Amino acid sequence: MKILVLITNNKEITDNISLLKSDNLEIIPFKRNNHLIYYLEEYIPDFIILDYEEKITDLEYFLERNPDIKIFTTSNTEFFKEHENTVRIKKISGIDSVKEVIKIINSLENSSPESKEPIISENLRIINQQVLSYLSIKGGTGNTVSALNTAVIASEEFNLKTAFIDMGFSEAFSDISSYLKITGTPNLCYYFQNYKDGNSALENTMSFRSKKGLDIFISPLSSKFINKLDSVIFSSFIYLLRSKYNFIIFDYPANLFSVNSFFNSVADFTTFFMTSSLPSRLCANKVRAVIRTIGEHKKLFSIINNTCSISDAIEKKEYEKISDSTVLSEIPFLDAKVQKKLKINNLDTEIIDIRRYLRNIFNDYLIR
Repeated sequence: MKILVLITNNKEITDNISLLKSDNLEIIPFKRNNHLIYYLEEYIPDFIILDYEEKITDLEYFLERNPDIKIFTTSNTEFFKEHENTVRIKKISGIDSVKEVIKIINSLENSSPESKEPIISENLRIINQQVLSYLSIKGGTGNTVSALNTAVIASEEFNLKTAFIDMGFSEAFSDISSYLKITGTPNLCYYFQNYKDGNSALENTMSFRSKKGLDIFISPLSSKFINKLDSVIFSSFIYLLRSKYNFIIFDYPANLFSVNSFFNSVADFTTFFMTSSLPSRLCANKVRAVIRTIGEHKKLFSIINNTCSISDAIEKKEYEKISDSTVLSEIPFLDAKVQKKLKINNLDTEIIDIRRYLRNIFNDYLIR
């Protein structure tokens, strides 16, 4: 397998790099920093895409020692004018930046002569890296069911590398363990105790992996463990997740304050989804209270589960006005006779399949 190093500060490209999958090309993104030369020496790539116009002395020295490396660059310095294996490209920017990278990759001479197909499809539906946090005002609102259905849509229908993190620290087995019929180990406890091992610790923490790109991490078996954690350890966990996954979903417990210090670690770059069980004025006011907790400037979407006829039900517009949230989905009460169980990678689960009510999250808000 050949290696392509992509040097860019373009967030759209780095967010979407996990979408660019190839059987015969490993794509490694780097930002311009003082350690760049060490990464290049480690990988010795076959190709480089340099989306950076200023002079990078270390890179020029590296290419002098490795003249056979083909480089695609926007830079117009004297070095690249003379370097034989330089291909000039226009500045990669704007909403089509990922597709520009794909065109460059598809021009590389690393596919078999018999293959007429491009290395990577140029008809991608682009979804920037997303971190979603599912919250609930109380237990039993379908929070975990909604979050896990969303994760399955992302991994199986949009081919996104997806991480699902169960944050329900408790004294009992995780709901996810019951739903998926798996044991309670390994769990997040392993990473928190071995975080210095980096990627190795993350891999060994995984509780479940589907063949279609969904990795599930379940919470420790004891809530007492949360007292031993600190924000540095949890931040390292977040960093690794964001470097490996295109789609990250946190499933928080109803008692958000039990994990409040870790919640704050992701609050700045997450999209919030709040599940409630009834479209009532009381529920709307509780959602509004949560918004005050997470910050008035944060955008929050509501998902109303088990929508049914109740005496104090209010209309969607009134619910949105009171709660100061946008209702994305109203999921009706599903009688046992019409309920279908969600399959994950053809594995039967105990989770109700409500994907048809959640696809608009992608179609209306995440895809462009």
